[in-house]
Amino acid sequence: MKKLITIFVLVGVAVVYGAQEAPKPKGIFSMLTAGQSVDLKNEGAAYTICTYDGDAPTSHTVLEVGEDYVILRDIAGVTETAVSVYSVKSIEKVKLTLE
Repeated sequence: MKKLITIFVLVGVAVVYGAQEAPKPKGIFSMLTAGQSVDLKNEGAAYTICTYDGDAPTSHTVLEVGEDYVILRDIAGVTETAVSVYSVKSIEKVKLTLE
């Protein structure tokens, strides 16, 4: 009986440990979230992604954020662009209101 209880406890611990939330990715794309409105600027050899802290008209919406890529959809909903971490010049956060 004690062996059976030990097995149930071990299974319970494994289930709880496995159900923990995945850690938030750290890196250049960690400030982006799915559904966020952004601007994508072509800077020649690289892209600049601009985020805003307030309500501003933007050209793209973030669909998916990975460790080394981000997928954006244009405002018309026609084009989805996958941007690799190697093709990003910078990610700018623009504050529209002064504190």
